[in-house]
Amino acid sequence: MGLSATYRLYRTQDDDWICIAAVTDDDFRNLATILGVPEILDDDRFATATSRAEHRRQLETILEPRFRTKTAMFWTRTLDDAGVPNEGPGRHPGRRSAPVRLRQRRARSRRAVTRTRSW
Repeated sequence: MGLSATYRLYRTQDDDWICIAAVTDDDFRNLATILGVPEILDDDRFATATSRAEHRRQLETILEPRFRTKTAMFWTRTLDDAGVPNEGPGRHPGRRSAPVRLRQRRARSRRAVTRTRSW
């Protein structure tokens, strides 16, 4: 669900989503520290952006369960405080989440189909 392990969506504890964009080495160091996995900073598989891309799946299996430990809003605030680029809930006041918009779009489509049918 993204371009790389450090530029993608992750599901959170509240079944919401957060998109991280930790593309620089500094972003990655901050991300690893925030997620409580500083040991990956010493792992050669994740030492550079290139090596992180080559070992994407391994890195995702480390990061995914960490994001599931807290809510999307918690991660958004925490990542913001650390300067790690991200996008999460609450960024657009008054805007509904994607699943809500999708359900509403489907409901409107069903109503339109029902009105146009002449059975």
